[in-house]
Amino acid sequence: MTLRYHVDRCDADSLNGWADKSGHGVQLRLWVNENLVEEVQANGHRPDLQAAGFGDGCRAFNIRLRPHLRRGVNQVRLFAETTEIFRTELDFDDLRCAIDLFDKAFLNGWVDASGPASPVQLLVNGIDAGAHDATIYRAD
Repeated sequence: MTLRYHVDRCDADSLNGWADKSGHGVQLRLWVNENLVEEVQANGHRPDLQAAGFGDGCRAFNIRLRPHLRRGVNQVRLFAETTEIFRTELDFDDLRCAIDLFDKAFLNGWVDASGPASPVQLLVNGIDAGAHDATIYRAD
């Protein structure tokens, strides 16, 4: 049975592409830092795969990476069944933030990181002044 595949993109957000084994989608296993973190079937539809003769075109995959990455260098490996089809290292700094207002009474800003709620710890002159989860939605 012939395994055919292509990884279209891999960055801190996602790993996507397609995989086909003798006219069928393939079971994929994603390993990050030596931990099995996702098992998915390559069965998403792509018209370009269908036009290229890959049956009904249902061979695509799109795996979110951000929830599985830690700060620093991460080893990412993708297997189609037992065959390693992709390997890379991602250097990931997941913290994006900004302070909009800082005065004697208020500290306002935003933080966007890999989890659903990003913990924010405030230090004043090196002393812990409290921590909060960044859970309030801002449209901007």
